[in-house]
Amino acid sequence: MRTLDDLQLDFVLESMNNPYKATLNKTGKTEYRSDFTTDSGDKVSVYFEGDEHIDDYDETDWEISFVRNGSQSLTGEGDAMRIFATVIKLLREFIKKEKPVYFNLSAAKDDRNNTNKLQSREKLYARLIKRYITGYNIQPERSRSGTTFYFSAKEIQMEMTTTSGVAGTGDDTDTVIVRRRKKKTPVQIARRFVPKK
Repeated sequence: MRTLDDLQLDFVLESMNNPYKATLNKTGKTEYRSDFTTDSGDKVSVYFEGDEHIDDYDETDWEISFVRNGSQSLTGEGDAMRIFATVIKLLREFIKKEKPVYFNLSAAKDDRNNTNKLQSREKLYARLIKRYITGYNIQPERSRSGTTFYFSAKEIQMEMTTTSGVAGTGDDTDTVIVRRRKKKTPVQIARRFVPKK
C-alpha cells in the first residue's frame, strides 16, 4: 500500500516535469528576469541580479529571487511546486548562459511560523536543489525568515597560504588566506617553454 510520502513524492516529481512556460530575458549587464502567469492567474516574477563577489573580485555573485503577486511567500497556494519547478528550469538555463561561479537562492518561511526550525518547504527545496542543480557546492544558511542556499562552482582551484600570528601582538594564531587561482590557457602554458630574449 502506498504511503502519504509516496503520493507527495509523485506529486512533486510530476510538478518538476511540468513547469510553466517562461522565458529568461537579459535586462542589463548583470540582470535577467522572467515573468509568467500561473493557471490561477497569479503573476510570478523571477529575478537574477549580479554584483561583485565580496571575496573574489574577478567574479559576479548572483542572487536569484522570485515573487508571486509581490510576495516571496508561497504559503497555501496549490501550485507552489510547479512554480519552483519553473524557477529551477530558469536557473538551469541561466547556468548554461552565464556559467556563474557564485549564486544564491532563498526559500522563505511561512510568515506564521517564526522559528529557526526547517519547514517542510525548505527541506523539499534543499532536496530538489541537490537533485537538479549539479556541479556546485551548496552551503545552506538558516534564519527565522528562511534558508538561503549559497552555491559555488566545484571546479574552483584554490591556492592556500598560511601565516603565523602578527609579531609583537601576542597573537600566535594561524590565519589562512585563500585566493582563487585562474586556470591557465594553453597559450599561457606554452609561453613558459619559450626562451626569454
